[in-house]
Amino acid sequence: MADAGDGRHRTKQEAVVARLRDAILDEELAPGQWLRLRDLARMLGTSTMPIREALQVLASEGLVTLSPHRGAQVAPLSAEELEELFMARLGLDGLAARLGAQHVSDAELARMRALVEEMERAIAADDIARFLELDNTFHALHFGASRRPSLLRRIERLHKSCGRYDLRARILLADTEATRRFHADLIAACAAHDGVLAEQIIRQDIEATIAYIRQHVLGAPEVGTASAVTTNHRARA
Repeated sequence: MADAGDGRHRTKQEAVVARLRDAILDEELAPGQWLRLRDLARMLGTSTMPIREALQVLASEGLVTLSPHRGAQVAPLSAEELEELFMARLGLDGLAARLGAQHVSDAELARMRALVEEMERAIAADDIARFLELDNTFHALHFGASRRPSLLRRIERLHKSCGRYDLRARILLADTEATRRFHADLIAACAAHDGVLAEQIIRQDIEATIAYIRQHVLGAPEVGTASAVTTNHRARA
């Protein structure tokens, strides 16, 4: 029988990980910043032990780098990591999009349409945080229709690592015609159960995201084919 104390420890540990992850994604802890255990413990009102364990978890997600002699550092943003993460998403997200479109139910499709309407209301109210929450739910519903739990777990882990790169792009592009067209095209593909088209839409969106982040977040020149589709689709997590 599991010890109740172990459960409480896991819950507290998960809370510390989540708080530090949010601080990194929101850039409260900036890219490249060195992390002192005592400062973080003071910030979160805890001891250094859960901080140390949390940094190990965040290092496995690519958000923190650990040096044996210098300690922990928020992983700097880089064009190389951007490319590695989002190229991985091309395969995993594309597969989930294709399977999701093929297997989505009428009820799930109706909910996706309702979410798009809710997103429009959020934009009208200038509630970007609500828009992002609804957008996440929209894509989770679509991908969830793939009925592939192991695939979804891999995607969830990958998206966490991508969060620092695409959050600002998603905020800037929320209220755009390209975003509205993206959702409409994706719903149409799902309604037709056209997995090939849904995969193409998602992959073009990811390529556009790479180009947008290179130019507007990293300040790096656009390369490859991604720049060719920036006007056709928008950034998403």
